[in-house]
Amino acid sequence: MTRDEREEPMLIFGGSASPKLTRRICDYLHVEPGRSETMRFSEGNLFVRIHENVRGRQVYLVQSTAFPANDNFMELLFWIDAFRRSSAASVTAVVPYFSYAKGDKKDEPRVSIRARVCADAIEAAGDKSIVIRTVDLGADKYMRNGGEDREREGNPVLGLRSIRFALAHVEIFKAQLRAILRASVLGNASIMFPLITKITELRQAKWILAEAMEDLDEDGVKYRRDIPVGIMIETPSAVAMAGRLAKEVDFFSIGTNDLIQYTLAVDRSNERVASLYTGADPAVIRFVRDVIRTAARQGVECCLCGEMAGDPAFTLLLTGLGLRKLSMAPNDIPEIKQVIRKVTIAHAEKVTRKVLTMESDREIHNYLRDELRKVLPEIP
Repeated sequence: MTRDEREEPMLIFGGSASPKLTRRICDYLHVEPGRSETMRFSEGNLFVRIHENVRGRQVYLVQSTAFPANDNFMELLFWIDAFRRSSAASVTAVVPYFSYAKGDKKDEPRVSIRARVCADAIEAAGDKSIVIRTVDLGADKYMRNGGEDREREGNPVLGLRSIRFALAHVEIFKAQLRAILRASVLGNASIMFPLITKITELRQAKWILAEAMEDLDEDGVKYRRDIPVGIMIETPSAVAMAGRLAKEVDFFSIGTNDLIQYTLAVDRSNERVASLYTGADPAVIRFVRDVIRTAARQGVECCLCGEMAGDPAFTLLLTGLGLRKLSMAPNDIPEIKQVIRKVTIAHAEKVTRKVLTMESDREIHNYLRDELRKVLPEIP
């Protein structure tokens, strides 16, 4: 894909065909809802609203009755725009699930649409780096026919999800990888595989990525051959194997939401055990520490994402553990930056040493809140 081709009309996927979501997207684009057309496909109906001359280009807002209600791409637009206007160093993007449903190499129009979605995300990030997470379906996220899979799984959180789903649906996975690669020439993009639990999964994923590159070579399509590849560390098994995994990737991203869930054996969506779900647990903190240390020894970048990253109570601890990159929602950035600017590395390391002597999450949580109030007295 060349920059000249970027002058073509832009496709924006807006999720389900709902008036509320249409209004949100139109408000984002600063336009009034345009004329509507219905296009029929084997997957279902697509409602296409056409908006003339938005930011110098014609925009097609695509909304579908074929897929579950989903405004992930709307959130992606807001997030990228907010990150670009902030001083954040990079953007992490999740390409909408329905944009790569029913992948097939021969389905060039759909492949082109996927590439367009990726390209819009990469270009929207401007000169900032953007990390695109690959297929992360399963658990609470499904494609059009995902309900059938969900009924067959008694415990979807431990079932066919994320990278397992991708490896079980190779054509869907490869189609997304081709789309990312096609768009990679437009900016500073990286690929991240979620929920890697063992080295064989990573090698399978990298093999499919290599096959996607071969497909593009055969078609004469340009792409970034040295695109960085990373993984999410989200399970105790990945923590244990981090040293081996680091030898095969360019970066780690510690996914704390799932890491907490799997470490403490707590379903974070279950209200009956919600009180047991906490990032202040000593086991979780030690796992995070171990991954950071391993990454430093192996010379790979390490980032941390999830609710812990955007919680100012953990900022001193994470800084003291050696983290220098955090991934969070744009609205969390100002407060986290405020904490970081008011402390020293020495102070953060002192707090971390104290935390590592504690044995309960309640003790750790109370201590971290007290330390945060010393830095930001206005914190309740």
